[in-house]
Amino acid sequence: MQAPAKPSLERPGPATPADMASGDLQVVARVADLLWLFARSREGLRLSQVSEGLQLQRTTAHRYIASLSNHGFLVRQDDGAYVLGPLLVHLGAVAIGRLLVVEAAVPVMDELVESVKQTVVLSAWSGAGPVVVRVQEDLRSLVHISVRVGSSLPPQSAQAMVFAAHLGDEAATQRFLASISSASRVQVEEQLLEVCAAGFATSDRVAEGIRTVGVPVRNGFGEVVAALAVVGTTAAVSDRADSGVVLALKAAAARLSLSLGFITDTRRGPE
Repeated sequence: MQAPAKPSLERPGPATPADMASGDLQVVARVADLLWLFARSREGLRLSQVSEGLQLQRTTAHRYIASLSNHGFLVRQDDGAYVLGPLLVHLGAVAIGRLLVVEAAVPVMDELVESVKQTVVLSAWSGAGPVVVRVQEDLRSLVHISVRVGSSLPPQSAQAMVFAAHLGDEAATQRFLASISSASRVQVEEQLLEVCAAGFATSDRVAEGIRTVGVPVRNGFGEVVAALAVVGTTAAVSDRADSGVVLALKAAAARLSLSLGFITDTRRGPE
């Protein structure tokens, strides 16, 4: 898979009328300019410096700073200067973490393909559902399943069930359940409990004759940052907990999680 382009660390110029015409929102562009201004400062900035740096009236600059502080983008220090806040640190960690997952997954996925002789898929949570970020196929096999990178996976997929079972956010869980038909919602809620208990999810409802088995991948904070899955025919991929595919998949996810800093408490057993 082609590596993602690295973003420039140089602050872009202020928003122009051409930017506005292309769909750029002035308030978003101004916030971006303000955050870039803070990113270049090592000691923080005071209101007067922000006003001067962005050529804003002090009252306007104050409104932006106050709102960004309320939402965790900025933090006021004891000396009165403002610095980048915890929300930006968290968002940055999430973005870097996702890039690290994809990079760290390459050798693990290669080994898993060699072991199970099936297509292996890595997915990340987009906020609305899982998105495929990397695919490794068993190219030596005469017949194998192809999955397109960038595909959004439906709620009935194994990967969606893996994420939904471990979201840890009631609002996000309710949004997921809202995408399920009311007739199936109780059954899905029971399946989510089973996924948590078993440590894996299976689905053969996305495409006829195709089964996917998915497991969670965790970072050093124990958060589920990806779903690792094996995709194959229902004849080749078993949904039994003691099957070779499920055991190999769990072992691969454990190795990938370990490389991301996750340590399993062996006294409790694998989660």
